[in-house]
Amino acid sequence: MTITGFYVENTRSFGSQKLFHCSRNLQAYAYLNRQAKENPKSPPQVLVPVHGDNNSRVLRSHTKSPSISSLNQQPTFDTLVNQQSSSAFGASSNTPVDQQNFSFADFKFKGILGEGRSGKTLLCEFCGNMIALKSVDLSKASSYVLEEMQKEVEIYKDLANIQGKYIPKLVCYGYYGGGMSFIIGMTVVGTTLSDHKITKRQRSRTIKGLEAIHKHGILHNDIREENILINDNGDIHLIDFGMASREDTKKKRKLFEEEHLKYTNLLDRYNA
Repeated sequence: MTITGFYVENTRSFGSQKLFHCSRNLQAYAYLNRQAKENPKSPPQVLVPVHGDNNSRVLRSHTKSPSISSLNQQPTFDTLVNQQSSSAFGASSNTPVDQQNFSFADFKFKGILGEGRSGKTLLCEFCGNMIALKSVDLSKASSYVLEEMQKEVEIYKDLANIQGKYIPKLVCYGYYGGGMSFIIGMTVVGTTLSDHKITKRQRSRTIKGLEAIHKHGILHNDIREENILINDNGDIHLIDFGMASREDTKKKRKLFEEEHLKYTNLLDRYNA
């Protein structure tokens, strides 16, 4: 028996054949079985090896398997960002999460940006660029946390046309580390509102951003200084859609008006 990293391999020879047993895979399959019982309508997931790394496993949608040549092609940061921003993501709220294939080696941890009820947000290097990576340990988190993160991904997809303008760009998302974690990677867009003073022009542009979100029938539901970031160019972005919800703009008009008022009042506290 050989212990390597997170994996315990038990190898037995039967002629020219070898059987490999990975305890981490059993944990992942146990998790999948539990998820299948809790969410019978969700698309099935399968464990597949990451090409070139026999000790890594990822989860992906049970769709057409990628060719070996496609697995050999490592996507660039710009390619991934453009794929997320340019596709017609907002067609249906029932669109399943399209998961990417990532292994431990894809991310270089640099620091912790924050921590919330759904997990930690890490500063990581990915494809040569720094990103904010929201990560949750599924073995420790409640089942609703995964549902919230998957819903957040779908919210970002619905808002694809304003990514990079009023909200961060969605870079990557999916299961990670053999299915033990779920991650959402976004571009780093600055520091919190509490560290700045804003001009009338910035205030006006920021309000337009919230109005653009509302036009998609989405309420943010978590307006506070920590979720409003400003970069070096003075651009303001609204982040963290973990508590966001889709609502009927006519039937729930009052809720949209209340959030708009809350946002403008908060911004007024930081006028230059």
